[in-house]
Amino acid sequence: MPQNYIFMKMNFYTTMVKTTLISFSVLFIFLFSCDTKNKDLNNSSAGYELIEAGELYISLDSLTPSKPPFVQLIKGTNQEDSLLTFYNVLNNSIYWYDLDRAEYLPKTPLVTEGENAIQRAVGYHIINQDSIFVYDMNRQKLVLINQQGRKISENSLIGDEPSSDGNWTYKYPFLFPKTVTGMIRHKDELIFAGSYIWAIPDRILDTFKFTVAYNIKTGNQKHYHTYPKSNFGSEFDWNDPFYTTVYYDWNPKEEKMVYSFPISSSIFTASLQEGSILQEVANTNDLQSAKPHSTKNPAIEEMLRHLIVSDIYQGFKYDPYNNVYYRVSLKGIADSGEHTDLSAKPIVIIIYDAKFNILTEKQIGLSENWNHMNMLVTREGLLIEYLDPNPETEDFLIFKKFQMTQN
Repeated sequence: MPQNYIFMKMNFYTTMVKTTLISFSVLFIFLFSCDTKNKDLNNSSAGYELIEAGELYISLDSLTPSKPPFVQLIKGTNQEDSLLTFYNVLNNSIYWYDLDRAEYLPKTPLVTEGENAIQRAVGYHIINQDSIFVYDMNRQKLVLINQQGRKISENSLIGDEPSSDGNWTYKYPFLFPKTVTGMIRHKDELIFAGSYIWAIPDRILDTFKFTVAYNIKTGNQKHYHTYPKSNFGSEFDWNDPFYTTVYYDWNPKEEKMVYSFPISSSIFTASLQEGSILQEVANTNDLQSAKPHSTKNPAIEEMLRHLIVSDIYQGFKYDPYNNVYYRVSLKGIADSGEHTDLSAKPIVIIIYDAKFNILTEKQIGLSENWNHMNMLVTREGLLIEYLDPNPETEDFLIFKKFQMTQN
């Protein structure tokens, strides 16, 4: 497997754009309000609706586009402040912004050379201001740094395999944490799932485990969960990350992982116990799984058309405040060859209750107007980045807020 082919696939994943953030201006929304009581929306048989309930505008300078590649919301040191952090690829830094005081904290610089080197940062998880885990995709390592960017430790996530030859991809998942597929803190572990980014050979279906549990104290790692054979293997030709990316979240109430795959209408759950296997949730109602390609090894043009006409499932998040799940569906549309990308696909948010019954569905618009990879669950509601076509708002990063209501 040639090295340049590996990184060509890596670049397919990359949605990074040049970003420089000079100042944020929070117009309204207190993301971590402690006054809002937790609700359980599963105790009534009444209907539900997902409604748009406000916007978060963040002021950008003339050099700053929208679509930051990674965002994390955390608490400040006094546990009262709400901090928004994001990765700036232009100057290779993590920015910290206090939402309540509308002011910056010192940024965290990342360097690509020297003793503190992180060659290619693609995601991070902040434990606190002096414990920041950054994933270095080039070296397949998880690096612990402090707020000043000084390296404390690092550990490979591909064992003793060299990252340059590609043989590790048969044993270990390719990890590319984004906002919607970030690292999850559970006790002393960081949990995140990767994928096999080519067509999955049958010979590794039973051994390739895509979820990593990384112990933040010891650096030890465990791997869990294999692709469901009902949807993957030689019978199918999902030879692209669009089809094989694993979307997931952790349900702390039931202590289980919940998974969504792009080509399956079903949802799968599993514990983090040795030997645990995926359990399929069969309640799919009118949802459609993507049909296999009509030909083996399809050309890029055929693959694009297949993505356009198929229902493709992407972001998946658990809402602990309402005890529901949100799932992004990019609906298939008829195509006679006029479409050249996925921008015209409608985006639907599907809401499930705790038992994976569908509560409601909400079509929020077309793909061209949403960066749904930046989807965040807060106590105040579900936030999704909105790409406003109005040129008057081009200097703002915009999140739409959605809330569940009961009819």
